[in-house]
Amino acid sequence: MKIPQIKELRYAMIPVVLTIPIILADIAIGDLRLFTLINRGMANPILDVLCGYFSAALFIFTAIISLIIQFFSSNEKESRLNSLATGLLAITSAFIAYYVGSLLKLTFRRPRPSEVLDARIVGLLHTSTFSFPSTTTMFVFGFALPILYEKPKAGLLLTFEALFVGFSVMYAGFHYPSDVIAGILLSTGLTIILNYTKRIFLARIMQKSREYCSL
Repeated sequence: MKIPQIKELRYAMIPVVLTIPIILADIAIGDLRLFTLINRGMANPILDVLCGYFSAALFIFTAIISLIIQFFSSNEKESRLNSLATGLLAITSAFIAYYVGSLLKLTFRRPRPSEVLDARIVGLLHTSTFSFPSTTTMFVFGFALPILYEKPKAGLLLTFEALFVGFSVMYAGFHYPSDVIAGILLSTGLTIILNYTKRIFLARIMQKSREYCSL
């Protein structure tokens, strides 16, 4: 069987490149100061609604539509199988990323910004005790990136919405910029591995199917 090329690396550059401005700002300004600039310096009622209440709902809505498209997008056997696998992997990857992040939180035990700084808390999200990395960011990128790797147009929209969720958890006072940066980069690495494994597995299934049909 021919081993598939790691095409995920090309699309994985998108979230990495989108993260570079945050990384540079975090290095130049400092993690605590950048958090304060986002959380308090950018405060306004419109962003309060968008970041505190709307960003997660928008992502969930788009994710559901994306799954429907994945599950019913094609009648061809190979294309349909790949779409089904992509949708299932997106769901699985999101939860794997979330639980990996949760384990890392127990390792690093970084306090929430509100425990260290005079942070504004916006929205109704219930949060765990620790901050690093952002499991919310890992969850949304864990879902978006497998779709980006296979369906770039749909995945790009989800990736930008995931980035907005990452911004929102900083604005709403739940995470430092470094928490979000780590969440994006960790999810990117994890989804590359999971998606590549999925493609190898599907390639083997389709090869066996062709061999069976040729008998």
